Amino acid sequence: MVFLRSLLALALCVLMLWPGPAQAAPGPVLYAEAAILIDGETGQVLYEKNARHQMEPASLTKILTCLMAMEEAAPEERVTVPEEATWLMSDAAAIGLVPGERLTMAQLLYAMMLPSANDAASAVGIHLGGSLSGFSDKMNRRLAELGLKDSHFENPHGLPARNHYATAYDLAQVTREALKHPEFLDYAGSSSYFIPAGPENRGYSFSHLNRTLRRGSEFYDARAIAGKTGWTESAGNCLMTVGEENGRRLIAVVLRGDNDGIGGGAYRDTRALFDYGFSSFRPVTVPLPGEAFLLTLGEGGECQLSGPGGELTFLLPQELELELEDCTLEISREPERVAFGEDAFWGEVVLRDSSGAEVLTAARLPLEGHFLNPAPLGPGREVYVPVEERRVDRGDIPLALGGSGLAVLFLALVNRKKRREAEEKERFWAELDRREGDIFAKIKEEEGLL
Repeated sequence: MVFLRSLLALALCVLMLWPGPAQAAPGPVLYAEAAILIDGETGQVLYEKNARHQMEPASLTKILTCLMAMEEAAPEERVTVPEEATWLMSDAAAIGLVPGERLTMAQLLYAMMLPSANDAASAVGIHLGGSLSGFSDKMNRRLAELGLKDSHFENPHGLPARNHYATAYDLAQVTREALKHPEFLDYAGSSSYFIPAGPENRGYSFSHLNRTLRRGSEFYDARAIAGKTGWTESAGNCLMTVGEENGRRLIAVVLRGDNDGIGGGAYRDTRALFDYGFSSFRPVTVPLPGEAFLLTLGEGGECQLSGPGGELTFLLPQELELELEDCTLEISREPERVAFGEDAFWGEVVLRDSSGAEVLTAARLPLEGHFLNPAPLGPGREVYVPVEERRVDRGDIPLALGGSGLAVLFLALVNRKKRREAEEKERFWAELDRREGDIFAKIKEEEGLL
């Protein structure tokens, strides 16, 4: 018995000392209910906490409004403030726009992003969408195009509304898209802004509410280059901050970040995320897959997708000691990890070690592809054609998948043509028989034989 106990103790010691799989350093402990940190270049998730939970985004909604304004309007475009834009809740943030005054789109975006003016956001939304509801529809279509399926917006500003929600993950990806426009760093990164009075508008002056960007604040962070605040009683404190250090750009989003008990929890969480992200990762470059693959969806749906190929530089945890020569990047074949928008496809690229085990999600990239319908071709054979195809001519033969090749598809088209010709001949003879029968009946009736 003593021998058995000694043997078990020895085995336990060996197991405790045996090196397990390499693991990244644990992320920071945060106060916020939900948070995420991503790489601004690839969208790679470096840390997340409840990041896919649907929550109220408050004024972080305005990031998408700003993105769409940059995409659809020129900075100097004049916007007339409609009366509806000034109809806000009594305690809603605003700069006091007057119905009928005219400002440039850029001036409204500064007012919307720095002091979080809801009247400016409403004016932008109505100008771009024709109405608040019209712009809401456009916002949700844009989310779908970006492959972000877990958020839904009812207005351009983020004031509480039924069915107005977002995830920290989606908000970070929207910010990443906005950063593709250099002017976003001005709209969301200036510490203050002044709108001079003119013949069509009053003068306005305001400062940024994000304290990571304000020198002298206890939460000032020299790494912060842009940000957006958000708060409602139901949403709590929300914060988006873009940080940059040594040429690397990270995006941090914190939702309901006021649970530290002393105030400033969202800022403390953001600083902890940046400390972790800028110190715990190193850039590596690995070949990116470019081959086509078939993704099977629910209810028999199919989708042909292909990656961009080339190389991808992403961030690898410092503690993760891997032989990169034995690692591969792979576009995930899991349908729940591929987002389908309106004419857009997005996939998560994962890093796998030599054993095939997934190490981390390395990037989020747009994919080429289209939905497919299976078309039967004899027993046990089928060919895939695009869903939108109704008629296919020989000069416009789509790609066949599953090893059948263009030859199989060509045979399918030839057989389909033969079936159509046979059906047309059958209809022709049936119609001829009907007409002949009518003629004979009429002749007999005229001759009095009926």
